[in-house]
Amino acid sequence: MTALRGWRNLIRTFIDDRRGGFGVLLAVALPAMLGAGALAVDGGRIYQQRGVLQSAADSAAIASATELRIASSDSRRIAAVALSYVASKLGVDAPPMQPAPAVSTASAGDAGPQTTTASLTTPQGAVVEVTTIYDGSKSSVEVRLREQVATMVARYMSEQMIQVDVSATAKMMGAAPLCMVALDETSTQTLWLQKWSKATGNGCAIYSNSSSPSGLQVDGSSSLTATKICSVTVPQKTNSTPQPVACPALRPDPLSYRHALPVGCPSSLPPLVISGNVTMTLPPGFYCGGIIVKDNATLTLSGTSGAPGGIYVMGGDLIVKDNAVLKMADSSAGAAFYFTGAKSRFVFDDDSTVSLTAPRTGELAGFLFFEDPGRANSGAAPLNYDITSKKVSQLLGTIYLKNGVLRIDLDTKGAGAIADKSAFTVVVTRRVQLKDGPNLVLNSNYAATSVPVPQGVGPTGGIIAIAK
Repeated sequence: MTALRGWRNLIRTFIDDRRGGFGVLLAVALPAMLGAGALAVDGGRIYQQRGVLQSAADSAAIASATELRIASSDSRRIAAVALSYVASKLGVDAPPMQPAPAVSTASAGDAGPQTTTASLTTPQGAVVEVTTIYDGSKSSVEVRLREQVATMVARYMSEQMIQVDVSATAKMMGAAPLCMVALDETSTQTLWLQKWSKATGNGCAIYSNSSSPSGLQVDGSSSLTATKICSVTVPQKTNSTPQPVACPALRPDPLSYRHALPVGCPSSLPPLVISGNVTMTLPPGFYCGGIIVKDNATLTLSGTSGAPGGIYVMGGDLIVKDNAVLKMADSSAGAAFYFTGAKSRFVFDDDSTVSLTAPRTGELAGFLFFEDPGRANSGAAPLNYDITSKKVSQLLGTIYLKNGVLRIDLDTKGAGAIADKSAFTVVVTRRVQLKDGPNLVLNSNYAATSVPVPQGVGPTGGIIAIAK
C-alpha cells in the first residue's frame, strides 16, 4: 500500500508541476491516442463495408446460379445477372447486358471455369471490381468483389488504400432430380392427396410452392413418397416419406424461361371428332377446334410431319373417352400438345387408353403437354386438366401447365397407376390434386430414353444455395 501511495503522489506532483512536464507528455502521447482512434474508426468502416459487399456477393451468386436452370444460359449472361444484382445492392446502375453467344450451358461447362470481370463506380466514387467465375461442370457460380477503401491511417502512412475482398459461391445442391412442382404460392390445395391416392417420386424430388399451412395436404389414407419433399410451409402432420422439409419458393418457376409459341387459333371452330370403330392417323398441325376421340375409336399420332413439326396446336379441348385409344404411331414417334386460346385443355375420361411420348427434337423437345404461359401472365382463372381413367400408363416427357390444375380422380373404379410405364415424367403445374385411388408414378430413369429433359427440371432442377 505504501508503494502504491507513493506512485499516486508522484503522478499528482507531475500533473501539478507548472514547469511543462505534462505538456511534454501530452505531446508525446497525443499522436498515439489519435492513431488508436483512427484505427478504431477505420476498423469499423472496413467491417461495415465488408458486410455490404458480402451481402451483395451472396445475392448475386444465388441469382446468377439460378440461370443454370435455363437452357440458353452461358457465362456472359450469368456474369451480367451477377453484375446487375451487385449494382442494385450498391445503389448504382449496371452496364447494359451484352448479347450472349449461341452456346449452351453444357458446352460452356465443358470448356472449364469461365471468368468474367467488370467494374462498378459507386456514388461516393469508389470502384468495385466484380469477378464472376462460372463452372458448368460443377453447376456453380462464384462471385468475387474487391474494393479499395480509403482510410484515415492509410492516408498518413502511404498512398495505398485498404483492399477489401469478399466472395460467395452458389451451387445447384442436392442429387435428387426435380420431378414435380406445384406452383401456386397461396392455395390451400396446391399439392393435395385425398382418399387412398398416392404420388410416388422414384429417385426424385417433389415440391410445393405454397406458403399456406394447408398448401401440402396428404390425408391418412393417402401417401406421398419421394427422395426429397419440399414445401415453403411445412404442414404439422402429413403422411409423407420422408417428412417434408422447408425450402424457399421456386421463384420464378423452373420452366419460366419457356415462352409462348408464335401461333394462334381463331375462336369458335368445331372440333375434329373421331368416333366409332375406326382407326385414324393424324399428323402434327393446327387443331383449333380441339380433338374428340370416342366410342371405341383409335387415334394414332404420327408426330413426324406437318407444321409445326411434332406439335399439335390445340385451340380447343383434347378429349379421349368411351373406350377410345390415343397413342403414338411407333416407338420412334413423339408429339407435343400445345394448348392455346382461352379454354383448351385435356380430358382423359373413364375407360380411355392413353400412351404418349414427347418429341425428341424441335421447339418443344421433351415436352408432352405445354400450356400457353400467357394464360397465367394475364391472370386468367386456372383450367382443370382431368384424368379419370386407369389406363394412362405412358406419359413420357414433361407436363408444363403454368396455369393448370392437374386432377387425377379415379372415383370408385379402384386403384390404378398413372404414368408408371414411362422412363420419366416431370410435372410442373399450378396445382396437383389426386383423389380416389390413383398412384401418380414419377420415374426418373433418364438414361432409358432419348427423349430430352428440359433444362430446369429433372437432373438440372436442384435447389440453389450458397456453398461457401
